[in-house]
Amino acid sequence: MTVFSDDYYQSYKNFVQAIEDDPKDLQLIYDRLDELVKDYPQILELSAIELFHDLYAVSPLAAVALFGHSGTRAHYLMDKEDWELFKRDYDSTSFSGFWGMFPKEVSSDFCKKLGVASQMSHFMRSSSFPEELGEDNYKTLELADYEGEGWTNVEHKGREFVILKCDDIYGTEIRSVYSKKGLELNEIGLGDVFDGFDIDVEDSSSDDVLVYMEAR
Repeated sequence: MTVFSDDYYQSYKNFVQAIEDDPKDLQLIYDRLDELVKDYPQILELSAIELFHDLYAVSPLAAVALFGHSGTRAHYLMDKEDWELFKRDYDSTSFSGFWGMFPKEVSSDFCKKLGVASQMSHFMRSSSFPEELGEDNYKTLELADYEGEGWTNVEHKGREFVILKCDDIYGTEIRSVYSKKGLELNEIGLGDVFDGFDIDVEDSSSDDVLVYMEAR
């Protein structure tokens, strides 16, 4: 069991508090996460799930930033083998009887990360989503503006982005700039980062939008 000195742990908590004190400043949040990753990697590894829930309670933007930051993102990505086991049992279980029933082979770590993913998904669909993130911290595309135009550049290479939500997950593809292969929106998660991106919209409704945020 890893034991940290009181001073070291309190210093870590002070950095977390600094994030909570400025809950709507994305760049400052990323700056603080830079420091957390550099100076407190062991605490972060052990407390990543707790950190997510603590930040989400005060600042959903900061919780989303954990997926946008290259040093924290991996702590929230689910193991592919566990995910396949989960999907296998999900597909073979009626929805009404599923919750609370996980494959015995699935790790407790996976279950915690699944809880985080579920909370994020709920937040992305909530009516409070735009206000909680702050309009300066994300961008919105009207998909109808790109319909039938083929591959079109949206953000130039050299800046990274994560896709937060999209209304049209089957008629739209995204790829990093200069990449030859696109991904459909239903294939993209918060763990996917694009170095600039192009978009190809085959079909969309007039009110379909794509929402994305800068990563670091």
